Amino acid sequence: DSVQPSSSGWPSFRAYPASHPLAQHVRTAPDVSAGEVRTEIADAKTGAHLGHRFGSYDCINAAALLFIPSGRSPPPWLPP
Repeated sequence: DSVQPSSSGWPSFRAYPASHPLAQHVRTAPDVSAGEVRTEIADAKTGAHLGHRFGSYDCINAAALLFIPSGRSPPPWLPP
């Protein structure tokens, strides 16, 4: 339900509201580098670019994602 088809080729997820616990791990900022106003999404700790927000969806670079199958534990190096 949270994944939206994207014609960009980047996975698109419903954006977390600011009150969601995971929202603290990202920061957003206006980005006009492509000649249009959009919202950049970056890692709050490192500032690494993750993707952009379009309306109520976040298009996240697949290289920034880690898929953990249902029933599996995250790797030990992944911070809680």
